[in-house]
Amino acid sequence: MQYTINFRHDDDSELPSLAEVMSSPVGDRSISARSAYRYLLNTDEFPEMLPLAYQLVTGTVGASQEVAPIFPDKFYEKTIDIAALPENLDKFAGTFGLDTLINSDTGSVSNEFLAQQLTPTMHISGCWLHNLSRVATAHTTVAGILNKQYALQTMAYAATERRETKLVEDGCSSLFTAFHDSRLSKAFVNTDKTENFAFEFPLLLLSFGQFPREFLPELLGLNLAWHHFGIHSFVEKIILKNIIRSDPTTLVAAGLTQRNAALAGLALEAIETFLKEQDSDPTRIWRRILSGMETLAAAWEKHALAMKHGISMEEPDPRTAMLELIRRKSPYAIGYHRNKRLGPHKIDELLDNEKFGPDEALKHLANSPYVVQGDAAKSRFTTDLVEPGGSMVDIFTQEELGVVDDWINSLGGTAKSPVNSAANQEGGADQTTRYPLWERADYLEASREKYANRACSLRELYYKLVNVEYYPEVLPLAEKFLIDRLNRSRATLTSGERPIPDPQYSDAALEHWVFDKYRQQIDAYQPLSGKPQVSKEDFINATVRLAPLLLIDGGWLQGAAGVNTVFTPVGLKLYRVFFEEIGKGDAGWHHSNLYRDLLESMGVMLPDVTELDFAFSDQFPDTAFEVPVIWLSLSCFTRHYMPEILGLNLAVELAGTGVGYLEAHDTLKYFGFPTLFVDLHNSADNASVGHAALAVDAIKIYMKDQTEREGPHSLDHYWQRIWSGMRLTLPASSDFYWKPTTPSTTSPGASASPSSSPIFRY
Repeated sequence: MQYTINFRHDDDSELPSLAEVMSSPVGDRSISARSAYRYLLNTDEFPEMLPLAYQLVTGTVGASQEVAPIFPDKFYEKTIDIAALPENLDKFAGTFGLDTLINSDTGSVSNEFLAQQLTPTMHISGCWLHNLSRVATAHTTVAGILNKQYALQTMAYAATERRETKLVEDGCSSLFTAFHDSRLSKAFVNTDKTENFAFEFPLLLLSFGQFPREFLPELLGLNLAWHHFGIHSFVEKIILKNIIRSDPTTLVAAGLTQRNAALAGLALEAIETFLKEQDSDPTRIWRRILSGMETLAAAWEKHALAMKHGISMEEPDPRTAMLELIRRKSPYAIGYHRNKRLGPHKIDELLDNEKFGPDEALKHLANSPYVVQGDAAKSRFTTDLVEPGGSMVDIFTQEELGVVDDWINSLGGTAKSPVNSAANQEGGADQTTRYPLWERADYLEASREKYANRACSLRELYYKLVNVEYYPEVLPLAEKFLIDRLNRSRATLTSGERPIPDPQYSDAALEHWVFDKYRQQIDAYQPLSGKPQVSKEDFINATVRLAPLLLIDGGWLQGAAGVNTVFTPVGLKLYRVFFEEIGKGDAGWHHSNLYRDLLESMGVMLPDVTELDFAFSDQFPDTAFEVPVIWLSLSCFTRHYMPEILGLNLAVELAGTGVGYLEAHDTLKYFGFPTLFVDLHNSADNASVGHAALAVDAIKIYMKDQTEREGPHSLDHYWQRIWSGMRLTLPASSDFYWKPTTPSTTSPGASASPSSSPIFRY
């Protein structure tokens, strides 16, 4: 069976665009590429960045590019010619001359400089693919191919069954986990060694990654071009030469070459599969795919040229050097100026790089009483203020004071033109590019206005969280719902069902509890010796009742695929579980598809989970959506609620072992239905080396990490949060098992009534 992606492909789509959903005007605030990069990398913490990402993509795709096109105009008008793509891409890639940037006899830059400018890009390598693992798309054939590619590209999932390939996989994995070990901190983003322009190219890639359904054709084209342009292999050479600083073994080098060829092959296979799925107007889709390739070509050429000209390898112009000085010093200066002003603004406000930026501060400083333009020796800034008794004594080093002197003197018109500035280099980037920022308050207000005067049923919340790419305004409401459920869990943490086993955390206490629980579930199983107690009809109804939950199987971990998480030690454990839940790149083995196959064997045909008719189907009771909404809500805030996710993950994986699925196997077999879905869970979720074991390992790694970061005194706090996640689905945890049920009478499309369905309000 082939599963296709429901994506926006024409102007008649009923799904709203992000621009329509969040159409409030952006305020005066703007941020640098550095800050935008960090925020967009963490959209689970900063969802107000999504409008900016949307604008970046829409403003780039289809725009005229100052770059030679990959394909002549006639290529766009021809019949779809997939076979010609690699040749044309390789031909265009030759014009980049990327290898000339490495140890070039004519180049003016060092490999160390190149490596530093490439780190923001390689830290997010594959980011345009990771959201295809969301529940709306992960079960589809095309997304399966791309998820396999993402796992291979990030080395986040390495199969070790074959001994002869283990060295290659371990070598590649250690190469990239070492490279990503900085954890994308604020310090990394603000490092002086990385130029501002280095964040603009990856910012576009991150933006594409937020909208895999909206811009799927363009994303497919961009993805193929990435590999044929040699960007990935080019950066590997840089890493091997300058970051790892060791020559890889022949086997590892060969493994990297083989892997890169496989990545390009998967990218092309995804395009072929996608085009075969199109029932109408495939030529329009084809043109959009080509446009994605052109978009990447233009952005990468601009980036490569900026690196090639070595923006920081020669003395920068005085203004650029002064802007960099302000950017670097301002975080330490804010708070010392009280109510003093430069022009109409308080100095502390001007020094806030994310509010105004160095440009604005420099403009007002140049026209202030502290500066005599063209004469640093007569300027108060470089005399009275920094001399003994001045308010800025010892604030600047002698080298930094030299930067200030050069800038002030340049204001007199005698300085040379800034020949080395990025803006004046061929292909260079504007080092002070600013991006309009959607204020968090406005984002939250847009959400409140959407739901302030009405209740949101679990069915509606389920539908919008499944399709969260189109409904980002629902995220604050989802978090409010989640906090409510977590508070309920914490209120009875030491009592009731599944209480915390020990108020103080220890690895031993965790392992002991898990093993005892596992044995209880196994020992409770009694093989079916006769006719099941449940009728066939009731058993089918119970199976249908679980569809909203099990057709998003793995959904609580979908955030673990994000590039801000997948390279962490805990993220790697969770991603392994998640990747197996979604079939390891094979849609036929995606757990939700196996469950759909089971339903169809029972004669039950359901709409796709992305459709409104599914969420409001009268085949499900209203309560069938509570646990799925908890899963989906939690997954939208992976970094913030990591302890709770770790606990929930353990609860879910333990539920897949023992009595529930063993009894389900017997009943399915008795009625003549396939047992593959339950058999797979009983096998994969085992507590020895399976998903339950990985869940325990992830908790232990997380707690060890917290000990190293904060010391042992905070462990109990995180332990309580983990156990709140473990208990989060109570009392609804019984829904993990097949039991007779009576379907709800709620009609499709109707709002659930307060008496029959939990509802949520602001």
